[in-house]
Amino acid sequence: MYRKIAHHTGLMTPGEVVLRLCHRLFSHPSSPGTDAAAGASAAFAACSNLYANRNLGPSFSTPASLQNSTYAEILLSHAQDLYSFAANASGGKQTYKTAVPQAGIAYPSSSYGDDLTIAALFLAWATNSSDYYSQAEALYAQYSLRGKDDVFNWDSKTPGLAVLFAQLANSGASYAGNLSGWQAESERYFDHILNGGGPSFKTKGAYQSFFVTSKNVLG
Repeated sequence: MYRKIAHHTGLMTPGEVVLRLCHRLFSHPSSPGTDAAAGASAAFAACSNLYANRNLGPSFSTPASLQNSTYAEILLSHAQDLYSFAANASGGKQTYKTAVPQAGIAYPSSSYGDDLTIAALFLAWATNSSDYYSQAEALYAQYSLRGKDDVFNWDSKTPGLAVLFAQLANSGASYAGNLSGWQAESERYFDHILNGGGPSFKTKGAYQSFFVTSKNVLG
C-alpha cells in the first residue's frame, strides 16, 4: 500500500512528491510491530481523554472543550484493541522494524517497553482502571525504565512516564500509586538534564539543547 506525500522542506524541491510505503499493523499478528501498535494505542487513548473532557483535577489547566462522547468511545475502543494486539499478538513482542525492515529506513524504533507502558497509563486514565495501571507499573519495572536519561522523542517516551504517573497520582485517582515516589523520579530526570547530565547541554542563551544524533534529528 503506497501513499503519495508532498514534502515542503528545504531538503526537497518545492512541490516534489514522493511515494511512501505504508504497512498495516494488523495484517500479520504472527509478526507484529509492538512499538507501533502500542504507540498508536496511547495516541487513541489520549485523544479519547481529550474528547471525553477527562481532566487531571484542579491542579491542572482545564482542557479545551471538545466534548464528543461518541467519538471518545470510538477512540477508546480502538485504543483497547491496539493495546491488546501489542501485548498479546500470537507472534510475541518485537519492534516494528524487525517485523517490517522497510519501516526502519525512516524511523527505526529501538524498543517497545516504553510504548506499552504509556499506552497502559493512558488507558488507565481513560477507563479509571486499576488493572491497566497495574500493568503500567509492571511494564515500567519489567523493562527497567527507571533512572533513564533518554531524550523524549518519537522513539523514547520514557522521560514522560514518571511525569504521567505523578500526574495521575496527584489527580487523586483511586488506582494511582504514591505521588512522592513518582514526583522524585520526575524531578531527578529534569534536575539531571538541566545540570548538564544526559544527552543535552545549555546554550549561552539558556536554551536546553540535545546533542545531535540521527535519532534526535529525526525526532
